Amino acid sequence: MAASAGDTVHISGTVERLNTIKNFPIINSLRVAVHFIADDGTIVDSKQLWSAGTNANDRFVRWTFPKQYPLPPAASAIGFSYRGTVSQGGGESGGQDGWQVWQRP
Repeated sequence: MAASAGDTVHISGTVERLNTIKNFPIINSLRVAVHFIADDGTIVDSKQLWSAGTNANDRFVRWTFPKQYPLPPAASAIGFSYRGTVSQGGGESGGQDGWQVWQRP
């Protein structure tokens, strides 16, 4: 990826939950971020790409996203991460706050 001042990156897609968490019907919170990475591996900027919030039933979550961001001049690659909590509902699993899930870039 080569960038110059004024470049914009357009990202669109669909969030698909991994098998390890897709059986949890309640999304207490879930956020996906995009990270702009320099040649030396450092993250030069991060932006929230998608989120689902407060105790949303997964049937009512919009799983698609279209976003655009200014591309940092030092960026040569992008990476993604997610973080959140999921639960079965009704306080049945994972304690009061549910199960924490995350993946770093």
